[in-house]
Amino acid sequence: MGKNIRKVIGHSNALQFEFEIGEQEGRKGLAWGKGIFRIKGESLWVTEAEDGNESYIEWSWLDLLEFLADFWPWLMLEEIYPIPVNPPDITRLEQAAESRWEKLSDEIVDAEDEELILFRHRHDLAMAMKGIYLPTVLLLRQGLLFQVGIPEWNQAILLPFLDVKAVLEEVGNFIASLVQESEMPRAMEAVSFWEQRESQMQQQGLSLRSGLSAEELVQIQAEEDPVTFWEYASEAGQDDSELMAAARMTPGELGVEEKRKIIEAVRSLPYVDTPGLDALTGKAVAIEFDPESRPFEQGYALASWLREQLDMEIDAVANPEKILSLWGVIVQNEPLIHANGTLDAIAAWGDRHGPAVLITISF
Repeated sequence: MGKNIRKVIGHSNALQFEFEIGEQEGRKGLAWGKGIFRIKGESLWVTEAEDGNESYIEWSWLDLLEFLADFWPWLMLEEIYPIPVNPPDITRLEQAAESRWEKLSDEIVDAEDEELILFRHRHDLAMAMKGIYLPTVLLLRQGLLFQVGIPEWNQAILLPFLDVKAVLEEVGNFIASLVQESEMPRAMEAVSFWEQRESQMQQQGLSLRSGLSAEELVQIQAEEDPVTFWEYASEAGQDDSELMAAARMTPGELGVEEKRKIIEAVRSLPYVDTPGLDALTGKAVAIEFDPESRPFEQGYALASWLREQLDMEIDAVANPEKILSLWGVIVQNEPLIHANGTLDAIAAWGDRHGPAVLITISF
């Protein structure tokens, strides 16, 4: 019997895995051992010992490596839901879908339900562990953040993207190191897939970052070089740009021609220096909301804070366009064909374009 390996990965104020892996006869090469997964210091993947205290779950952690290797591009790059809904957070995605489906045909419902099942399979860490029930943990990138949904706690929290990525990467590397010398085909394949995760992101990157299918990409960018057309810095497919953000946030009901018009409208926007808005944004980001408060309550709190910053009375009527113009934000009308009812405005704010708000005019 070899000595047990104990490893703690992550932080008590975010995501944290604790492993104790032993050399058990008949299970070598499967990274079989004990583990606990905690979020914000609270144990989620855990069992109860006979004395009532929490104890490790015991399983093959090769399952988790296989999941991370298979779905790494989607975990790192996918930011939008597979169907046109906008729930308050990812834990209420299915509820939002059910509401949408009430007015749709069975054919559409069946197709979208399948899309949701696939989406959950690539974003729920609990789906990794085959043959054991564990509470759902939904991970969805949101720009520089990760949305972490825990339905069992009826809660979704936001954590820095790079921090979550670092934890998941360390977990994958640790499990891979445990089975690196294994001659079991399953373990060898998992390690190989894990080591190829960067090249997998390169292949999937453009589609995931733009939210467009391969067919739509061909139609929209035509013969143009993708790096030039989408204005991203490298060919790795992991970079973002205002154009890709505009594409993935475009309503699915719009056709290829309308989507291209939106992309070109954003491309035409100049970059604007807005020091006043930048300073205000820095202050807003630093605000700490009550973690138990709902999104709309946080919105009200932020609106009240902004009124104080602008020296506005609490009951004064705000003129958004005037305020944005004072900050230097571009506000202009943008004519779009066949966009009536599906798109009210487009916003862009990045290193190359904006900040700007384009108010759509349908005709």
